[in-house]
Amino acid sequence: MHLDAIDYSVHTLFPACSGVSVRQIEFDGRVQRRMVRELLARAGLDGSIPPEELEPAFAVAGERYARHWEERNDMVRDPLPGVHALLERLADDDRFALAIITGTASRIAEVKLRHHRLDRFFPTGAFGDEVEDRVELVRLAISRAERHYGTSFPPGRIAALGDTPHDIACGHACGTTGLGIATGRHSVETLAASGADAVVPDLTDTGAVVRALLRITGEG
Repeated sequence: MHLDAIDYSVHTLFPACSGVSVRQIEFDGRVQRRMVRELLARAGLDGSIPPEELEPAFAVAGERYARHWEERNDMVRDPLPGVHALLERLADDDRFALAIITGTASRIAEVKLRHHRLDRFFPTGAFGDEVEDRVELVRLAISRAERHYGTSFPPGRIAALGDTPHDIACGHACGTTGLGIATGRHSVETLAASGADAVVPDLTDTGAVVRALLRITGEG
């Protein structure tokens, strides 16, 4: 749904883009600001316009996405099995400090987190309409987390969780460890081959996920 919202906003604000779609772009591990620039370039427009000129597109996409959830209140409201139990456990454990890193634009991510009742777990983070590159996104999230929690986080003590090889690679580029979660299009074997420090098949075994996080960050 969020990809449809991006398409709608870009087609509305940049009519020359009506013949292209964000679905034509590889979006695994990509930030949405970069994706919108690529759409503009594919339509023959200037893909290097200033970030502030892209802001209206993300505002419109966020409004569209929010309306869609309001209109489809029959849709399943539960996120991945086990995610609530895991976040409750991590939030109650002083050894962990939570932050979100997502390539999704902030307005869309906020709606999604609120819809799935996950927003309360993430007091800080970084979003895909703020930077151009996924590695920059990780660095921004770490910087904000350090300011929010009032402490520094040595990279090796940070675990980046993700379901794509891009997520693992971006975390490693910033010196963090990486926990692969095989709930998306990539298998346990693919995530392990990408260099993940540990991989879990899903989030249903809270204890196993916590143990993996403690082990790869040197806490276990």
